[in-house]
Amino acid sequence: MDVINKHNMGDYEYQICAYLNSSGAYQGMIFVTAYAGKPYTPIVEIRTPTCFQAQRAARIEAEALAVELIYTGTLFRLLPTCKVSS
Repeated sequence: MDVINKHNMGDYEYQICAYLNSSGAYQGMIFVTAYAGKPYTPIVEIRTPTCFQAQRAARIEAEALAVELIYTGTLFRLLPTCKVSS
C-alpha cells in the first residue's frame, strides 16, 4: 500500500492510497485524519467503489472521490462526529 502525503481541503485533512486487493486489482482508499483541526481516532477509512489494473488510476479515483465528497458536503454526513478527539 502506498500512502500519499496529507492533503488539506476546507476543514478536512486526509490521505490517499491505493492497495492491491485479493483479486489482483488496485483499489483506492481515503483516510480522513482530521476535521477542523481535530484528529479522528481511529482514522476514518473510505474505500472507492471501483478497482483498476493500474495503481495510479486507483489513486486518481480516490482523490476525485475525496474532492467530490468534500464539495458536495457528503463527507461531513459520512463522518462519525463522536470519534473526533478533543
